[in-house]
Amino acid sequence: MDFSRTGSKFWSLTAFCTFHPRKGKGSFLDLLYTLADDGIGQECLHASEDKQTVRDQVFALMNGLADEHEIHCVIAEKRKANPSTYIRKRVKNQQIKTEKAPAPFYRIICKALLKYVFGCARFNGATKIVIVLSSLFTKDKHDNIRGALTAELKAATKSKFHIYFHPNKADLNSQIADYCGWAIFRKWELGDPRSYDLIRTKIHNEFDVFRRGTSTYIENTKGRSYKPLPLADPSTYPKKNPGVLFSGREPFNYSLRE
Repeated sequence: MDFSRTGSKFWSLTAFCTFHPRKGKGSFLDLLYTLADDGIGQECLHASEDKQTVRDQVFALMNGLADEHEIHCVIAEKRKANPSTYIRKRVKNQQIKTEKAPAPFYRIICKALLKYVFGCARFNGATKIVIVLSSLFTKDKHDNIRGALTAELKAATKSKFHIYFHPNKADLNSQIADYCGWAIFRKWELGDPRSYDLIRTKIHNEFDVFRRGTSTYIENTKGRSYKPLPLADPSTYPKKNPGVLFSGREPFNYSLRE
């Protein structure tokens, strides 16, 4: 995760939640076969790589899903994250070294997201929880996120749960979650709400976890010190939407996933 000036401004985790992972999904498979029949077949749905004409059709299908499908998202403005949540100091050869250790940061995000998911009347009575995340995460992020989710789930519920990391192309609900996260992230990072507006009615929570923060930090190019930054005018931020299968993904900047 890049907390330097060259990194993205925001990090988010988005959940596409439902008790019925198969219901209404046949139309998405129909779309893939229609694309193949038209000579523009693709292996799966992937928001950042799909053509706009494909995105428009996917968002239309998402908007047509039954109300039992919900989108929940937690946003973090990275420069407001205290370095202690993602940097660890240790002594090596009588020198203090710093290293990336984002487990506390992930736990903050996961805790907030699960709070909103299980705060909904629809999901707070779940007796079993299945969480599917994209295997595009690196192994270190797998371990950190799995650990954060496990700790928070044990604290939040007595229900049995399973956590999986699967390739996006192997799970249609993960592909839908990918589209959800892409649309929300573009609204916050780029101020582009066009795709977001197409699924606005499905977004039940969109929480800026550091919204009350007044201190900001920035990592220098060597990753060893942090300098304060002026706090941006909140009026310039994108407006927030007021406001089980759980498929999550980490968003990306223009060129790569973090």
